[in-house]
Amino acid sequence: EMTFLHTLANLLSSNLGRVKILKSIEKSKIASLIKSMTECVIMLDEKGLPEIINPAAAQLFQLQNTDNMDQKNLSSLLKNLGILSLYEKVAHTGEPLVNHEVSYEGRFLSLNIAPVADNEQNILGTVLVIRDFSELQKSERIKSQRLEAIKRVDLIIQSISDLHGL
Repeated sequence: EMTFLHTLANLLSSNLGRVKILKSIEKSKIASLIKSMTECVIMLDEKGLPEIINPAAAQLFQLQNTDNMDQKNLSSLLKNLGILSLYEKVAHTGEPLVNHEVSYEGRFLSLNIAPVADNEQNILGTVLVIRDFSELQKSERIKSQRLEAIKRVDLIIQSISDLHGL
């Protein structure tokens, strides 16, 4: 009877070890994927502590040491972006925020904030995905300015044409 319990305990321990290894491998795969993304990604745990800050986010926000970023520094960053209350709302309600536009140091950003949940819909954390669309915004502004200039030239040509009719 003791041998059976001992064998059962060994099997359970072995299986738990395998599950732990698989979980670690999956977490590593996700971290690698996030770090290779061109969008800025910040993943927070359920307590609001940073788990992953990818290189794109570190570069955009000029973060030197993302491994030692604490909740106070992260809150300060979110406050500077003007999105701390938005993050807190998503973390509290579990309702995602999609394509919210913010301006940060002359840059135009599109922000998505979404809860990360398990199969039972328990909130495990929050992910912020930030896309810098400053260049697109700049080209749209140039295009708009060109169209405005063309309209003005058309009005000038129209008024010159009207003068010939007098």
